Amino acid sequence: MKGIGEPDAGEPHVRFEVAGAGDGRCYGRGVEHHWETGLGKRHRLRLAPRQPLTLLRGLVARGLSGVELVTSDAHQGLREAVATVFGGASWQRCRTHFMRNLLTRVPKSAEALVATTVRTIFQQPSAAEVHAQHARVVEQLEARFPEAAAMLAEAAPEVLAFTAFPVAHWRQIWSNNPQERLNREIRRRTDVVGIFPNRAAVVRLVGAVLAEQHDEWAVARRYMTMMTLLSPPGSELTPGKEVLLQAAG
Repeated sequence: MKGIGEPDAGEPHVRFEVAGAGDGRCYGRGVEHHWETGLGKRHRLRLAPRQPLTLLRGLVARGLSGVELVTSDAHQGLREAVATVFGGASWQRCRTHFMRNLLTRVPKSAEALVATTVRTIFQQPSAAEVHAQHARVVEQLEARFPEAAAMLAEAAPEVLAFTAFPVAHWRQIWSNNPQERLNREIRRRTDVVGIFPNRAAVVRLVGAVLAEQHDEWAVARRYMTMMTLLSPPGSELTPGKEVLLQAAG
């Protein structure tokens, strides 16, 4: 697991995503202390224990409000900061990071089988079916992999928090995969330079990468659309409903 404050060699990055609502439901992406969509950016090579709290409080001071969901790995410092600053928000444990943790509880030879079985939880079309499939998978794993089954059962509220939100949002909020891809692009660009002369040089390069990605998320590949943001939790957009929502906007 790539935990916050435990960066890989050559990857001094941490991952988390904030989802909030102002006048309506809106989501902002937090990337490695580099924030886009109006949240600004900050750069840190290491994340000290109190930095998540400082960062989140700074965002609130700058106007962030109505946060409904935070998606991250299970870093304890970040979870405590989220609970302190966004007391009413749900927490979604990144399913990709959770899967990596879960597979450490099974033999290497069984990893593919267990991973495929657990993924079926996230392939269900409704919240009720997701929770039902989660229970079935826990039951299936209990006989051969009791430790994995116990971990999966205990983590249910964390890994299934996304089900309280509209179905159309699930793929965007159940993991940090978009941030992971951006992390790789940032690392690729910074590896070309190798050694930066100062912090400002890092911020300029990484800021340019983030500005480029922001434009893509805002225009070419929208993270979320007003159609999905206006849909109630648990709903799915149909072509007819999409037209009505577009007209309403």
